[in-house]
Amino acid sequence: MRLGLLVFFVMSLPLQGFAHEAKHPKKLDLFLHPGGLTVDISYRTSPGMASIRFRSDVDVDGNGKVDGPEIKRLVRRLKGYATFGLAIALNGKKVELSEESVLISGVAGSVNSGQPLVLKLKLKLLHEWTLKKTRITVQDHLPIRTQLISGRCRSEGISVDSCGSFHLSKQHIFEAIIYPSNESESRPKTDF
Repeated sequence: MRLGLLVFFVMSLPLQGFAHEAKHPKKLDLFLHPGGLTVDISYRTSPGMASIRFRSDVDVDGNGKVDGPEIKRLVRRLKGYATFGLAIALNGKKVELSEESVLISGVAGSVNSGQPLVLKLKLKLLHEWTLKKTRITVQDHLPIRTQLISGRCRSEGISVDSCGSFHLSKQHIFEAIIYPSNESESRPKTDF
């Protein structure tokens, strides 16, 4: 009996991994630095039918693989999903980020491959934080409302009141205050 339970537990482990991937298909990594903000987005399709659907939808020549201009079409489509609900504001004013780089993996092979597609997108904003205290607000959500977006905020060379891990959805936002270097000594200190 114990052996049967152990076999069942071990066999269910990969399924739990896939469930976690489907629960958090998108991850954000915010990096605040003296020259502005960098946002790294990782978007992963669910393995199986969702990945097959993405591939087959862009295989316009019907050769059974994604190649040539079809890859650009696939990247555009995945970028649309990856940036669907993303909005970043500084002191309440929405800002536009520029694209720095984009990488895609999992494209090789047949359109019938259930292997997940992974898009890595790097966006940036050039900004001087030293002028005044700035409140940054990050909102994001996916078309499927039950899915959360996991994120992380890091900073280097600037003073930020709250960075760390966070989750975003249609109801949840991330906010932080960036202090100019000359104001960081006078802001309230929080002891933990």
